[in-house]
Amino acid sequence: FVEAQHGALGIDFFLEALRLEPRNSEALMALAGVDASLGAAHAETLAQKDPNDAEAWNWLGKIRADAGDPLAAFEAFRRSAMGKPTTDALYGMLDADPARALQVARDLTTDVDNDEVHGAVAKIALQGESMGEVLDAVLRAHASDPTDHEWLRAMVMLDPARAVAVLEETVSEYAGDERDEVIGAHANALRDLGQRDVAFETYLEAHKLDKGDWEWQRGMARADPARALEILQAYKEEGDSDGDLMGAIGDAYAGIGRPDEAMRHYEEALKNDGGNEWLARMAQVDHEEATTRIQAAIDAKPSEAELWFHLGQAHELAGRQAEATAAFTKACEIEPRNIYYGAKLQKTR
Repeated sequence: FVEAQHGALGIDFFLEALRLEPRNSEALMALAGVDASLGAAHAETLAQKDPNDAEAWNWLGKIRADAGDPLAAFEAFRRSAMGKPTTDALYGMLDADPARALQVARDLTTDVDNDEVHGAVAKIALQGESMGEVLDAVLRAHASDPTDHEWLRAMVMLDPARAVAVLEETVSEYAGDERDEVIGAHANALRDLGQRDVAFETYLEAHKLDKGDWEWQRGMARADPARALEILQAYKEEGDSDGDLMGAIGDAYAGIGRPDEAMRHYEEALKNDGGNEWLARMAQVDHEEATTRIQAAIDAKPSEAELWFHLGQAHELAGRQAEATAAFTKACEIEPRNIYYGAKLQKTR
């Protein structure tokens, strides 16, 4: 009935479905799509039966939000988070009332051991551009999951000095299968602090644990391009033509002042599916070529945040901070909950 544009005729069937299965969320949200008041009434009945029913409060929050009642939606999402903090409930509060969301989210997640929940708090704090709050929440997320790439990357971007201290401890305590991720992040932080020699040795340690991880290949090339080139070229001579390996070799050639070789390897990286990051890196040897090609990709896909971010990186490599800030701002507008984009924007302002 709904698909045939006769939603009112479907109400009795949705209600019967919910009578038979009161917690059928698909039937509930379909009912709310036809009659928000009936959907809200059912969700509220469920929530009132058990005030700790986080799921029911969350359904009610979504229905209230869709009906254009942010105050009621915020309260429902808050009640949901009181029962069980989830990313759905926290983001629901953020969308309903950004000004109140951070304080409430922080208070409700103090004793939670869930990295995604703490990550959500960080992303809520990001909307208020409170970088100290963002970092605190990211550190809590990292404590819950020390190998999650998102928190490792964000921590290094937000405060490399703090990241070095935290990751030194993590490296000493963590011996699991993803140890290279922690060691590599430690190397990233060291490099950002200008400790390139130590960073190279640390990247090399991560690389030995996972030789196929392009991040450590890239890291070595940026920390000590001359030493890295010898290692990376050996892989190429063995027949490895992976796009990201070619990009790392391009970085190494750029680092030792051989732009023609760098451009050739960046082109090979792009040809072999190395990703648009290498277009951005190309800017250090040919800014105009890199930005022209990234802009062409943006013109084809203007809502792809990653392309705007790469454009910002390309401008940044050429020292064009105003243009970089504008591109990073656009990336954040498209993906406002991307911690890395947000932290990068704050650093360029």
